[in-house]
Amino acid sequence: MTRRVDLNSVVKEALFLLEPRCTKNGICVERELSRDLPELAADPSQLNQVLVNLIVNAAQAMPRGGRLLIRTAAEGDQVLLVVQDTGWE
Repeated sequence: MTRRVDLNSVVKEALFLLEPRCTKNGICVERELSRDLPELAADPSQLNQVLVNLIVNAAQAMPRGGRLLIRTAAEGDQVLLVVQDTGWE
């Protein structure tokens, strides 16, 4: 169901569940969440599922540890979500 969503809240919720697992596997999770991010019209459950999938995929790409960056930003009329990992090292 589409409604007004704070993307930063979705990120925090996903990381609440997955960050301990990442840390246990030697993955340093870094957050750069924009303070002035506008709400967006979206399905929060679907956004959460996409983010969880991206984080799990990133963790699988770093079996020996690494760095996972999750960043939100606003550029013009767009809201951005960046999920970046160091991959195989």
